[in-house]
Amino acid sequence: MVGQRQRRKRTTKIADRIIINHKSQIINHKFPLYFAITENRANFTLENKKEHKTCAMTYTIITPTAYEASHHEAVCRLLRQLTTRPIALSAEEYRELVTSPTSQLMLLLCEGQVGGMLTVGTYVSPTGSKAWIEDVVVDEAHRGCGYGRVLVERALELCRERGIDTVYLTSNPKRVAANGLYQSMGFVRKETNMYKLELSQ
Repeated sequence: MVGQRQRRKRTTKIADRIIINHKSQIINHKFPLYFAITENRANFTLENKKEHKTCAMTYTIITPTAYEASHHEAVCRLLRQLTTRPIALSAEEYRELVTSPTSQLMLLLCEGQVGGMLTVGTYVSPTGSKAWIEDVVVDEAHRGCGYGRVLVERALELCRERGIDTVYLTSNPKRVAANGLYQSMGFVRKETNMYKLELSQ
């Protein structure tokens, strides 16, 4: 019992010392207490009752503004994990995305490799400035590390910087973890009907 208490106390201190590279700044990042964290020079291990997960010690969130083939390929790979619907994102379409003044693609790099992404779209209407968070996906190899929350937090930070009044997103009810994440971050369900019309068909 004494050994467990000592290990738990040491774990908390390690968690407080984990350094995250974010937006060209070094910040402290505290992971949820229900994770046990073991220090390692190259990485740290997150453990819970169900699984053992090794996560990158540092991550960087970037917002591409020019075409880069490796990023384009990574986005296509993540899209295949996001939906079973085939999406052929061409190089020209990707270039249009990253240069759009109303869309912001965010890529999360884990040890230099793209491990997740989302897109923020903003616009202004007579009822206020609004933003939509779309295409939130974390690579299968990096899930369970809290990167989804990190991406959404950065998106909300961007919205605050731009003076956005309201942020929207949608999530399939079957995605239990994602829905729980959004609700834990303050999002509330809006009782409304949502309609879609495919103009390209």
